[in-house]
Amino acid sequence: MIDDLWYKNGVIYCLSVGTYMDSNGDGVGDFKGLQRRLDYLHGLGITTIWLMPFQPSPCKDDGYDISDYYGVDPRYGTLGDFVEFTHGCKQRGIRVIIDLVVNHTSNEHVWFKSARSSKESPHRDWYVWADRKPAGANKGMVFPGVQKSTWTHDKEAGAWYFQASTIFSPTSTPRTRRCRRKSSRSWASGSSSACQVSAWTPCPS
Repeated sequence: MIDDLWYKNGVIYCLSVGTYMDSNGDGVGDFKGLQRRLDYLHGLGITTIWLMPFQPSPCKDDGYDISDYYGVDPRYGTLGDFVEFTHGCKQRGIRVIIDLVVNHTSNEHVWFKSARSSKESPHRDWYVWADRKPAGANKGMVFPGVQKSTWTHDKEAGAWYFQASTIFSPTSTPRTRRCRRKSSRSWASGSSSACQVSAWTPCPS
């Protein structure tokens, strides 16, 4: 049971690190730049900052195609920069929520690279595969008009993989839950107050 319901009465400010404050003039926002704006954000009266995905990503799905759940995308700084940012938030009484993308990974994630390499791969059943394109593959699309199908053929795997959203974000199965929990605990120990579970869709049976 959760006794502290701070999130129900909080003033939550959602932002993308990459489109906020740029500290080094490379045209991309970063954690050092965001830290410089904490006094401004505090002055607005916010109590929580909700960060959109900032982990390493090829950014073919607006950063929601994550390729490493334990790091910070180099464009936004380092893990040390993230920790300094959270310390700055704590000093001002601001909590931090991070987006935890549990529905899928990037197709460049090591799990998927392993899964596509062989049917005997220990990661094969971490994703949904079919030897033939399933019937109804053009139904249930998250982005109709952008997607052509919810199934994509992978030449290396010699099979079709399910992707509820984009071809760059293969849907993962519940087999990844242990790793997801480990990842969420890792970020929680790094001074974030909570994880917002993002984009969960059921896997086809």
